Amino acid sequence: MAAGQTAIQTRPPNSTIEERLAINLFSLPTFPPTFDLAAGTFRLRRLHPGDAAALARASQDEESLRWADPMGLTEATAAAEIADADELWAAGKAARFAIVPADGNRLLGTINLTFYGPQRASIGFGLAAEARGQGIAAAALRLLSDWAFATFDDLARLELWILPGNERSLRVAEKAGFKCEGVLRTRHQFGSELRDVVSYSRLPSDPR
Repeated sequence: MAAGQTAIQTRPPNSTIEERLAINLFSLPTFPPTFDLAAGTFRLRRLHPGDAAALARASQDEESLRWADPMGLTEATAAAEIADADELWAAGKAARFAIVPADGNRLLGTINLTFYGPQRASIGFGLAAEARGQGIAAAALRLLSDWAFATFDDLARLELWILPGNERSLRVAEKAGFKCEGVLRTRHQFGSELRDVVSYSRLPSDPR
């Protein structure tokens, strides 16, 4: 099996105290009422309740457990996350999207955008095993990044965090125009331990 294509899927309720304070102190963006963004063989749409079973299956893949979340999701917890995503969208805090074929609704993966105030946001992504190795992750990451900078005038910085050793995701970040800034030590809660992450960023002025 190929290495998992996963950048850490950020969850705002588990952000640091400083990040939660930033979300509360600054105005947050307003997401559009509808969303459907297409590029080539796939498109991005909002998650809906019918995605819960596929989302749970994808999270239990060996490489997803290794690089994204060591616990994975059950169908019930996946359904709860989708319901939470609707609330976060309405509040302007985060947007979580399904990656699906251009002509269908089968879940190929997910990609999310989380704001920490109006100027800074992070992206996380993950693909189902059968969707890896086709260039989908890099294309989806570039598509969402371009959309975010074009849509939110105050957005000055996008961040991406990847566990060291996840070579495929590191290459995805670079293909999508993100620049490596180094390693943040003991930055990410991964199961019961704090793990280092490789930090990437993209600015509006960076080459596309």
